Amino acid sequence: MKKFFGLPSFKLSFIILFLLSSIFLIAYSYLAYQTLEQQTAFNRPIFNSPDETSNYFFSQLFAERQILKFQDPANITATGLISPRSMRVINGFTAPASFLGLPFIYGSLAKVTGVDFIVFFTPILAIIGLIFFYFLIKDLFNKRTAVIASSLTFILPSFWYYAGKGLMTNVAFISFLIIALYFLNQSLKNGALWEYLSFGLFWALALMVRTSEVVWLAPLLLLIFIFNFKKIRFWPLLAAVLFSVLIFSPSRFTVRLFR
Repeated sequence: MKKFFGLPSFKLSFIILFLLSSIFLIAYSYLAYQTLEQQTAFNRPIFNSPDETSNYFFSQLFAERQILKFQDPANITATGLISPRSMRVINGFTAPASFLGLPFIYGSLAKVTGVDFIVFFTPILAIIGLIFFYFLIKDLFNKRTAVIASSLTFILPSFWYYAGKGLMTNVAFISFLIIALYFLNQSLKNGALWEYLSFGLFWALALMVRTSEVVWLAPLLLLIFIFNFKKIRFWPLLAAVLFSVLIFSPSRFTVRLFR
């Protein structure tokens, strides 16, 4: 068994990953904690970004009322001309102007944790994504490469920045995508149905958060399947596709929005 610094390699890898995860969970959560400390008179955190403000508001609304729209009294006389940044008016109701996936996912989780915890979902998801990134790189290359790659990603400025911006979609999307790719790699290796279904679940969650990314994700997925055609199990893959469509289906959370 290989050793580094007198420790078996698997123990050292675990220690490094555990320490980095603990340290950067605190680092990524710092801004989230600060927003809770600076709440407005309406009992909502203050964000510098209109997208974050919108995503938090609708996440809270979905957690409390299971809807992603509200009626602004000002629009009764303004005939739908009044809407905050990152929101739009549809049939007299104010709704999110961007993707609905993040408010739906975070709002659903907040039903269990409480709305104050919404700002911490992205930092936690960032850590989970990086742990899966380690395992994905380890499977594709080796353990040493996985430790180096995941360690550098923890301190990657762009990742750190968006992990701290807890109601932006970037890190949630990339974390779900990494987890999906990990389970895709596992399903091609092992062929287990639950691995295919796990891939379908997280692939759908990634696209729910940032649907526009399908323009490059679809060709990427097609290339992966072409180069691994002989490893694919048709029926589990079909089940994963159907499961992914079910999870992604907008009818589950938008039908009431556009009535």
